[in-house]
Order: sequence, then structure tokens, then C-alpha cells
Amino acid sequence: MLALILSIILFSTNISTKEIRKDFDKLFRISVKYEKNVRYVIAEPILPPKNHILHELFLYNRFYFEYLIKNAVDYRNIQDFADDTTILKSEFLTRLDTSKSFNSLFFRTVHHYLQQHNIELKDFKSQPEEVLLEQLLLIAVRFFEPYRIDDNGIILSNIINNITSMSDYELSRNYIIEAFCYQALINEMHIKKHNLNITFARLIQELNQFPFSIDEDLKIKRLQGALWYLFSKDNNLKKVIADEYQRSKKWLPISIVNF
Repeated sequence: MLALILSIILFSTNISTKEIRKDFDKLFRISVKYEKNVRYVIAEPILPPKNHILHELFLYNRFYFEYLIKNAVDYRNIQDFADDTTILKSEFLTRLDTSKSFNSLFFRTVHHYLQQHNIELKDFKSQPEEVLLEQLLLIAVRFFEPYRIDDNGIILSNIINNITSMSDYELSRNYIIEAFCYQALINEMHIKKHNLNITFARLIQELNQFPFSIDEDLKIKRLQGALWYLFSKDNNLKKVIADEYQRSKKWLPISIVNF
């Protein structure tokens, strides 16, 4: 793999962000999809060619980049371009190229990844951001969102996808931490190493017995807060975060200081 990386940059030991931005169309795409006659514009990562400098990073971290591309770019009014896919693609790539927020997050990640291969981004420098494990856990639990009680008294929840609970997060948003947690949780749901789904179901069942309120909306809000607090103390959740950190810490632009 190192030979492939070197070949793509002509045996140089550095590369610029401008050179990588030219390949955004090899790393991300936007498309129009329909579901029940509703039109959606979807941005997502794609796997670059095997000889690309970022092939391996994207191959093993699709969910991380999926979260960044969907959340760190301003897509307001993007639907206005959905009738013409050529114009839509052009508008999408322009937004990626000019988004200071997305480029900062993206190149912080790329910078640390390339460093592991002794390659420097010659026009971008950063140091890993130090974070506490508790910060990660407070974010991770918000990917579990009880939102309604059905007619049978069953609590319905959004888990990982379609959540709305990040929008009212009291502290400053950190998309890198969110993307890391998102990937950690999806990987866990696929392999079920720590049975986090069972832990979540148990907590929901226990909390549903507590008389929070006769008002359904208020009950859900109180239950949601109690769930997040209890879940943030759960050892299985800590193990999920620990596993993903061990797997990705060589390129991840954050460092857990009390791990």
C-alpha cells in the first residue's frame, strides 16, 4: 500500500491541500433519490481508486466521512439544483471547495493520516485535539433518541440515523467527535461485540416503568434525559468507544487524555 501511495505523488514526501481538493469528485458525490414520491438530495463518500493516496483511509472509515460530508457542509437551497444533475454536481463541488468548516475538519483528518506514511501536507498543520472520554460519551448517547410512545405503550426510538438531538446540544458542536462516535456505534451495531443494543433495550424497558409524567411529550423528554445520563455511565458503551479509538487513533485528529 505504501508503494501505491508513493506512486500517486511521484515519490514526493509532501502534497498540498489544493492537489487533494482537485480530487473531491473522486472522494464524494451527490445524487438525487426518490422515496415514496419524495425527492432527496444525498451527499456521500465514495471509495477512490486503489492507487489514490486516500484509498485506504476511505476504505476503512466510510462512516466517519459519511457523517462529515452530511453534516459539515451548508446544503441550504441545494434542492434548487436537483433538476439538473450536472449543475447539481458543480454546485456541490463548489460548496465543498469553499467550505472553511468542512475543509478544516477534512484536512485535519487527512493530515494525521498522511503523517503515518511520512507524508506532509505542506500547506496545512494541526495538532490532535485533546478531549476527555466523558466528552465522547456525552455525544455518543445522543445517537439514541426516544421520540414517541405508540398506541401500545411501546417507546419508538431513532438509533444512530435520523436523529434530531444534536441540533439542541448545549455545548459547542464538534463534528470530528460526532463522526468518530457515529462510526464507532455503527461498527458495534454490525458486529454486536458488546451487545450495546441489548443494553439500550434494557434501559428503555426499565425507564418506561417510571412515572415521569401523564403528558406524553414531557414523559419522552424526561425519559430521554434519564436514558442519556444512565447510558453515559455504561461500561459497554465505554468499551465500544475504546475499541474504535484503538482502531483509529493513528489517524484520528483527537487524543483521549484520560483513556
